[in-house]
Amino acid sequence: MTTTLPKFNVLGTAVAALNPESAIQLISGWLSGETTCRYVSVVDVHCIMQSHRRFEVRAAYNLADACMPDGMPLTWVGRLRGHHSMDRVYGPDLMLALLERASRSCHTNFFLGGAPGVADELKVRMERRFPGLNVVGTYTPPFRPLTDEEREGLVRTINELRPDLVWVGLGAPKQDLFMAEFHKLLNCKVMIGVGAAFDFHTG
Repeated sequence: MTTTLPKFNVLGTAVAALNPESAIQLISGWLSGETTCRYVSVVDVHCIMQSHRRFEVRAAYNLADACMPDGMPLTWVGRLRGHHSMDRVYGPDLMLALLERASRSCHTNFFLGGAPGVADELKVRMERRFPGLNVVGTYTPPFRPLTDEEREGLVRTINELRPDLVWVGLGAPKQDLFMAEFHKLLNCKVMIGVGAAFDFHTG
């Protein structure tokens, strides 16, 4: 599905002028027809400042297929630029909405991130909350950089499971740098960085 996203520039980062409904429709369209992995960053003012200060972070955000506005200040800027229908796309809410849809559409999921045990707990809670949801795997990376062996093992695991959605909860901008590095290596349809949503939804 080819979609031209309305975007606006904030200190060098292209932010998509979306609202929750249009964000869900965009990602659902990708899930229906994509053959290559796309990735989505959910950004707030902190992310924009990190992007402004660090070239590699800005590059990761601008490589993303969509940087969604998780924060009212970005929404206000977008509206001032003429994007009157845009609104905040809150990461934890976006995650719940898409998981609910995945439980009905049979799209599979993989949870990557969180402290030890969090991704497994999230799998239990979300499958209980959304009967029919299929979480095919979880992975909690170490706090340090992955070794070559760990990188190869993670790529192999995900590519064998072939999840439709990979949820990345490593915190920003770490998760965005991760997605920029790995999205071309993985056999999935969409990666979404949702920051603290893993902790939020496991209490």
